[in-house]
Amino acid sequence: MDRLNGEKIVIYARISTAKQSDNDESISDQITLCKAFAMDVGCPVVGTYVELGPGFTTSRPRAYQQMVADACWGKFEAIVLHSPSRLSRNAVDYAKARAELGLFGVELVTVAQ
Repeated sequence: MDRLNGEKIVIYARISTAKQSDNDESISDQITLCKAFAMDVGCPVVGTYVELGPGFTTSRPRAYQQMVADACWGKFEAIVLHSPSRLSRNAVDYAKARAELGLFGVELVTVAQ
């Protein structure tokens, strides 16, 4: 985590079911946890991407597509998210996303798991 010190980061938050919004995985809870992490490591948060609905089950979500486009333009160096399941519940899809973002020098950082 020391290598993130001072780098520009963005937050990615997603809920896929109404039940998640009622517990500790709500969008606001995810964002709060990620902002606290950013403050702890001294990284400015330069954006937040929010997704409501399923992850990669059918296609890439719209906020994710915008985040990748922004990564391509070098707008940030890392993406902070609550847990891997916020991006994808499928380990293969998560690994593909990590590899895709890595092509642009962007790291995925999870704060809960």
